[in-house]
Formats: sequence, structure tokens, C-alpha cells
Amino acid sequence: MSLTLPPFLMKRSKKELIQLGITAVLIIAFILLVIQGMTKQRARQLEQKANLAQVQNAPQEKGQQKKLLLKLSQEIKDLKLKRDPFNPPSRETAHDLFLNGIVWDKENPMAIINDTVVIIGSTIDGNTIMDITENSVLLKKDQDTFKLELKLYYSQ
Repeated sequence: MSLTLPPFLMKRSKKELIQLGITAVLIIAFILLVIQGMTKQRARQLEQKANLAQVQNAPQEKGQQKKLLLKLSQEIKDLKLKRDPFNPPSRETAHDLFLNGIVWDKENPMAIINDTVVIIGSTIDGNTIMDITENSVLLKKDQDTFKLELKLYYSQ
């Protein structure tokens, strides 16, 4: 039994036949890799759907967690930048105090003055913290009362 080449291949040189053979092998390998990748992607999609179904069918306790997660993600979307974090305000203030920032909480507000965390009633450089609002800190030294304010950046 002898192997004979088709007429369109007989006119080719040995080098061209090798190139055609290598090209054919590479095309087959490429097709197999694409098919394998598509099956892995499909498996990931099925796994994600199964995970989503688990979350949706979870007991009431997980339902509460899901509600909280949805609420949190909505609050993050609604959050607007009030102070430009890339351009800190100038440090020129009265009394050599600089308001770096405010950690706002209705029950326990905190402020950062001269890189020190302070609360209502605490003192810094002889100044007593009288009040902390979302955007300012009211201080008192002797009979002098003054306010440090955050320089705000409003997004539109």
C-alpha cells in the first residue's frame, strides 16, 4: 500500500508541504482551545447562576443580609463627594489649628485636628472642643469661641 498525494499537492516542494502540515495542525489546535475555553466559560456561568439561586432561596436570616447589602449598595451609589481628597485645604488657620477631617456620627462625632483625633469635651493646645458638626468644629479657649470649618468640594 503506497501513499499517493493529491494532484494539487504533488506540484509543491517539500518545504511547502511541511508548512501546510504545520498550519493544519495549528488550526486544529486553535479550534480545540476555543472549544475548551467556551466550555469553561459556560461552566462559570452555570456556577454563577447556581450561586445566585442559592442566595435567592436562602432562609430569612440571609434575606435580611441581602436587604442590607442592597441598601448599602444603593447608599454608595447615592453618596456624593463633599471634599476633594486630592486637594487638601490650605493650612492657614487662626490659633495654629488645622481641621484635617471629621468622622461624622450623630452619637459619637470625632474630628481630626492637627493630625490628632478629638471628641466633644477633649482639649487640644489649650482649646476645648465644644461641638462637632458634619462640616465644622466649635472650639473655646478662655472666653474666645471660634469655629474651624472643612473646605468643601461640591460635586454637581
